[in-house]
Amino acid sequence: QQGEQTITITYDGKTTTLKVQVQKNTVESLSIIKEPNKKSYYAGENFERAGMVVKAFFKNGTTLMIADYTVTDGENLKEGQQYVTISYNNKNVNQAITVQKKPVTLQSITIQTAPNKTKYFVGENFDTTGMVVKASYNDGTSKEITKAEYSVTNGTNLKLGQQSVTISYGGKEAQQRIEVVENTLQSIAITNKPNRTTYFIGENFDKTGMIVRATYANGISEPITDYTITNGTNLQKGQQSVTISYGGKEAQQRIEVIE
Repeated sequence: QQGEQTITITYDGKTTTLKVQVQKNTVESLSIIKEPNKKSYYAGENFERAGMVVKAFFKNGTTLMIADYTVTDGENLKEGQQYVTISYNNKNVNQAITVQKKPVTLQSITIQTAPNKTKYFVGENFDTTGMVVKASYNDGTSKEITKAEYSVTNGTNLKLGQQSVTISYGGKEAQQRIEVVENTLQSIAITNKPNRTTYFIGENFDKTGMIVRATYANGISEPITDYTITNGTNLQKGQQSVTISYGGKEAQQRIEVIE
């Protein structure tokens, strides 16, 4: 045991004693004989001891590979930090590292404000007007990104039943919900009368000069020529109109039939 001890020596029936001082076999120094696999870090990371081998040198000349050492300043590493401290039995040794500023990387994009228009008719193109897209970064900052910076996938010639378009920027994506419905025919109208509106009994209706326009749910109006005419042959005395039909919609053209 530690402290002054008495040793008894016996030989051939004779005995003598010897007093000795027993000291604790303390650690004299530490040495990192193999550096860790990772020595370069970004600020905020934690030190990784994998691969590192630490040897303790004792007062009596013996050595020991140790694993139960402690690491000081090894968590949440700071930019510019040059080492961590390895400690065991009140002895220390420094392991050199480099810590750089954490690079700013894009974490996500979000649609902060939906576009003014979210309901479309088949064949229309997505309209970004009013839409606000925000990019968020790993350092806690964010910024609004412009129409010129992000891209829109599946935003042209929208399909019936399509429910979203994809907004992409810097490898990140966000979905904008939309509704795409059939562009139905709302009405037809005769916008220009035919050249002739007065007929004799038995004549046929003449559509020359007549212009018929179809108006759709999206507000677009266009001239049509593939309409049908009902009661337009062998006109009868007193008949006052013929019926123009297209896509299930009708319009009346006033005429006069005389003797």
